Amino acid sequence: MISKNNFRIIHHCLLALTAVFYASTTSLQLFNTWPSWQLLLFLGSATLLAYRIAHWKPVITRVPFQIKLQGKHNKFVLSFLVLIVLFTLIQLPITAIIGALMMGLFSGLYFSQWNIHGKLKSGLRSIPLIKNMLLAFVWAATTVWFPAHQSGNAGGEMYLFTSRFIYILAICFAVDLRDLETDRIQKTKTLPVIYGYQKIKILCVILLLLFLALTIMRSAFVEIPFRTAYNDKVLIGSSIISILSLFFLKEKDTYNRYTILMDGNMFLQSFMLVV
Repeated sequence: MISKNNFRIIHHCLLALTAVFYASTTSLQLFNTWPSWQLLLFLGSATLLAYRIAHWKPVITRVPFQIKLQGKHNKFVLSFLVLIVLFTLIQLPITAIIGALMMGLFSGLYFSQWNIHGKLKSGLRSIPLIKNMLLAFVWAATTVWFPAHQSGNAGGEMYLFTSRFIYILAICFAVDLRDLETDRIQKTKTLPVIYGYQKIKILCVILLLLFLALTIMRSAFVEIPFRTAYNDKVLIGSSIISILSLFFLKEKDTYNRYTILMDGNMFLQSFMLVV
């Protein structure tokens, strides 16, 4: 049986590939071309780096300023990922670099803790709703704005951003459902902790139904130059699978099962969009 640590590594690698596939399908649907390899490598490595650092639980001390990773980590892997991110980042246009730095700042504020007078204070991830919306925003912004900005303006970017934001927001709430017991033990305030498992599961379903409606009625909102019927079928099918998965999942289900059915479906959706 695969260990929990190895499962997390595979999970984070699949999330990195998901970011690459989402950025690719944005460019393919808007411009019928692939993004540059520099952009794809940057998004993939930056996503993997962000999730690995979040897993290693960084703590920032203001005076003197320093960043310490609490979790056990491989310094070679960390250095290698940082080098790849920097190497690809400097090859992007200046506006993309500024946008990437802003997304990196948001991500850092999300997963970092602050050591203030010897007491650890959690970052934005400790604020219910804000953390979910921030995470969904960063995912949607990086996988829609970056490839769209690189190739020009084709129209349809706002629709792609909105629909992807809604879908990923539903997945983010589902992740909170997965971590409910751990958050209760650690006294972390999340929406499921505050309002209960069933209410947030219903919220997830509502968001997925909204995403489904936006996909079905897409032609009434906007014309996306190279969106095909196949793309619509993939998005409709994946949203239905996500809804059915939520009805199948229970509060006491394992971390692995939740991850496979929710994050795994997000990866499958992104992959099917580009094959």
